[in-house]
Amino acid sequence: MKIGIPLFAAAFVLTFVDFTLIWRYVAWAQLIISSAVLLSATAYLIKKEKHYIVTLVPAIICILITFGYILQAPEGLKLPPMIANVISVIATAIVTIIFLKIKRK
Repeated sequence: MKIGIPLFAAAFVLTFVDFTLIWRYVAWAQLIISSAVLLSATAYLIKKEKHYIVTLVPAIICILITFGYILQAPEGLKLPPMIANVISVIATAIVTIIFLKIKRK
């Protein structure tokens, strides 16, 4: 009951919210989680001296999409697509370089 009642209450409240808005937040959260998992797997592969590119490339793509979405989305910063995409590429490159420098030490 301690878990069931709060979950029921939260689910009931969410029925009054536009589903497309909830789905956008779920998709965004899923991208962030997948990026973190892929970066963790990449760190593991670097540590074990295996082929880490297999997980690094999808992680970079997830990070790029996440940055692009946050910068362009109506619930995000609402930047024009061209500016958001350029910033996304730069931010993704910076995150990737920092990650690789930290993990290769």
